[in-house]
Amino acid sequence: MRNFIPLITSRTLFGAGFLLIAMDQFSKLWMWQYLQNAGGKVILIPGYLDLTLVTNVGAAFGLFPGRTDLFIGMALLTIGIIVAYLSMIGDEEVMVRVALVCIMAGAVGNLIDRIAYGYVIDFIDVHYGVHHWPVFNFADTIIDVGVGLILIDVIRDFFRERNVAPEEKPAHTGS
Repeated sequence: MRNFIPLITSRTLFGAGFLLIAMDQFSKLWMWQYLQNAGGKVILIPGYLDLTLVTNVGAAFGLFPGRTDLFIGMALLTIGIIVAYLSMIGDEEVMVRVALVCIMAGAVGNLIDRIAYGYVIDFIDVHYGVHHWPVFNFADTIIDVGVGLILIDVIRDFFRERNVAPEEKPAHTGS
């Protein structure tokens, strides 16, 4: 927690986080109005990509519908853990810091929806023919980007550690 005050006053990290949250909320409100006027659906790339208005009362992929209080609690816990972790890691962990800000901004964006409406507004509908990925939003996308960056960092660290020559062990002087 040594970096908590510099963390919460950081213009770069929290500025980026606020920008991502604003982009998420703007996209949801814009799509809500646009898609309601368009009958709930607009085909962008036939057979692959549509804009489809969905109100998601569940978690990811619509799992556990109607558990809004649980999802609000989980989002608050996630945000708290991320803020605590961000305050503990050093500035040299740039990729991890960016990843955590993305995850936190996405969690906040969806949290705002749950508190304000009781559901999350989703609208990006990716599919191939009749096979549909669950409809998602910008917040979900930046959460995925954050998770992807963490995976890249873990893989990079793994290979970096494998390529470091082990320290030579002292010769055993047996008795």
